Amino acid sequence: MDIVFGFPKVFHKNNGILVSVDRFTEMIHLVGVSESITAHGCARVSIDTIFRLHGLPRELVSDRDPLFTAEFWQSLWRSLETRLTMLTSDYPETDGHTERVNRVLEEILRGYVHSFTSWSEFLPMAEFAINNSVHALTTHALFFVNGLRHPRLPAFLECDSSFRGWTRSSKNRSGSCSSPVDNGVDVMGADIDAVDIDDGDDDDASMFSIANDCQSEDDYTLTGEDNVLSAVHTKRTAVDKDESAEESLLTREAVIRFVQDSFAIASDRQKRNADKQGRANALVLLSTINLP
Repeated sequence: MDIVFGFPKVFHKNNGILVSVDRFTEMIHLVGVSESITAHGCARVSIDTIFRLHGLPRELVSDRDPLFTAEFWQSLWRSLETRLTMLTSDYPETDGHTERVNRVLEEILRGYVHSFTSWSEFLPMAEFAINNSVHALTTHALFFVNGLRHPRLPAFLECDSSFRGWTRSSKNRSGSCSSPVDNGVDVMGADIDAVDIDDGDDDDASMFSIANDCQSEDDYTLTGEDNVLSAVHTKRTAVDKDESAEESLLTREAVIRFVQDSFAIASDRQKRNADKQGRANALVLLSTINLP
């Protein structure tokens, strides 16, 4: 969780954005706030944004902003049995998820933030665009990891889904195009081939590559790094579209395991790169004046 200020003030005096990022699914929630927001107001916005959709979090990671170190904020989440974790000063890697989202969000808003005085009204669509994007590491859309489905988009109703997004498809026999959900085709419709992970310093190297040649519409298979994902093989007809309960649970478990292993691989790789620049067994003196 983080608050980004510095945006032009709009008619309701909002000039900042409260950014909340789920650590597992990477889904985000954006709320416009003003620079005069208090700990009470921040807590109300946080509960209204997170609790109504996901329930209470087990842990909240934030920086040491005065809003997050206020006694009210601390006591509130303590009473709700939510653990608060504060970032180490000058160490943004502790909350790299939120820092990355902040950078993407600023790039999205930069195009129109100075052109429209009501830029905060576009936040819901910016949130939707980010949540509907495919994560480079997991190769899944954030919506799909959270709910095992892709949202229906008006502009793409005549397209079939692929792992990289939505691609134009040929018309079916009835002369119209339809989404894979409507056809009963498994949305996990591409082969993910594991590739060797380079131990070098290239952080932009891809961990997984997606095969462009998919199988037929009725027969899709998903594989992952070192077979962490069991083959999720589904063959349906236009009449039989509903998954069985067992099949749905297996699909959900496969996605969760795949995402967990993907982030574990990335975390280990980032640690190796960070350790190359650090000094081992170095003792330092820390001041305890500002510690809670």
